[in-house]
Amino acid sequence: MTGVGWASAVWNWHEQPRLVALAGSPAGRAVILLLVAALVPRYTAIVVVPALALFAFFPSRRIEILAAAAVFVLALKVPPTVREAGALPMLMTMLALVALLYLVYRAACDFPRLPSWIRRSPLVLLHILLLGMAGALALAPRPTGAHGGSALAWTATGLAAILPFILWRAAYLMQSGRSGAAKKTRFIDHWFYALPAWGGTMVPYGKGYDYLMQHRADGREAIAASQLAGLKLLLLAMLWGATATLLQAAVHGQPFPAYAAMLDGASLHWPRLPALIAAGPEGARLPVRWAVVVLELVEVTLSLAATGHLVIGLLRLFGFRVFRNTYRPLLATSIVEFWNRLYYYFKELLVQFFFFPAYLRWFRKNPRLRIFTAVMLSAFAGNLYFHVVRDFHIYTGHGLQAGAAMLSSRVVYCLLLALGIFLSMLREQQRRGKPVMRTRWTPWVNARRIAGVWLFYSLIHIWNVGSHRLDFSKRTDFFLGLFGLG
Repeated sequence: MTGVGWASAVWNWHEQPRLVALAGSPAGRAVILLLVAALVPRYTAIVVVPALALFAFFPSRRIEILAAAAVFVLALKVPPTVREAGALPMLMTMLALVALLYLVYRAACDFPRLPSWIRRSPLVLLHILLLGMAGALALAPRPTGAHGGSALAWTATGLAAILPFILWRAAYLMQSGRSGAAKKTRFIDHWFYALPAWGGTMVPYGKGYDYLMQHRADGREAIAASQLAGLKLLLLAMLWGATATLLQAAVHGQPFPAYAAMLDGASLHWPRLPALIAAGPEGARLPVRWAVVVLELVEVTLSLAATGHLVIGLLRLFGFRVFRNTYRPLLATSIVEFWNRLYYYFKELLVQFFFFPAYLRWFRKNPRLRIFTAVMLSAFAGNLYFHVVRDFHIYTGHGLQAGAAMLSSRVVYCLLLALGIFLSMLREQQRRGKPVMRTRWTPWVNARRIAGVWLFYSLIHIWNVGSHRLDFSKRTDFFLGLFGLG
């Protein structure tokens, strides 16, 4: 075996037949369980390790096991203030959420029998229902003190906090109803991904029932191979997380954790990008400002990769061989390729619920306008809508001025992103079908393209990074200062 072949075999150790057979044995499953307990964060291990132990003994019952774990996840999702108010408000919050999801499930199962006006726009109506409820509950008077207020008031507080998390998962459930897949399913077939034991954010990693079932591994060897692939991602999550931490320590100075503290003395101690934006063009020398802008993109990408590898690694441990969330975006040679690779499940959410509905419905006789409309509806309007929903508590809690500052910056970011993706898609279409001639200059051409992608995403990130305290004018002044125009 050549050096390249040996390296490939080591890197793809989860595909080696002997190792897969060993991982499928009782001893192998025990070792995998111990490794998972050592590799995942403690708060995740509380839910995941017992569920994986049961899955090892009852592999055909994975959905039931994950559905039981989802009840525990729901209990953890209940805000601490509601838990402190007593067992009754906590139980009422949990039961109310289960009942609400069950109503969505019944609507999905009976989708053909729903009124035509609901079938035409089921997701729009679902969002109006759930967000209207969350908004009304969030704006209602809140109880004061751990023991003040009624159980109903505390239940409203709990539901308002949890509903945004399940919003897009409920949307995938309704999509299953629209496609007809939900008709032959049980409620727990959707409940287990509504409150996922593998973790995640408002973005559903692994999407919904249809996608998870398409990538479900069955049989001892297939599950063992999936679990080995999951372990590999857990190790990569640790690697990317440690790399991000060391980079931050070397650039910005970071005395924790212990392994990063050794770099603190040799750190450049450059400010983070939000601090530089707040300080204005005079906050640092021009080369430092440019370096921080680019390094911020690298740091964000590494952190996102670490989080995504952890979540997808856990999904694969439960036998769902789904795609990675982040896959080598810093090597992308086009803007649209970077977008596809950076945050796959967020991109899929926007494509599923915004891009395709527009692309399949409007401007079929004008391909360029058709793509432009679909991209603007997804990467601009859909992206903006998602983040307004995600940050709703900031808009309501910090006043109109802070909300306007956040919204104006987000609008600029989403608009620039959408325009960049559209132009990149047009360029990729023009290249499609043309023969690719490799010359001695090809690596340099690819390096120039990669640098261009880095530059684009680094610059638009100026309107995406930081909190509501950074208003639109500060971000714009900083951007102009990079080109000597401030």
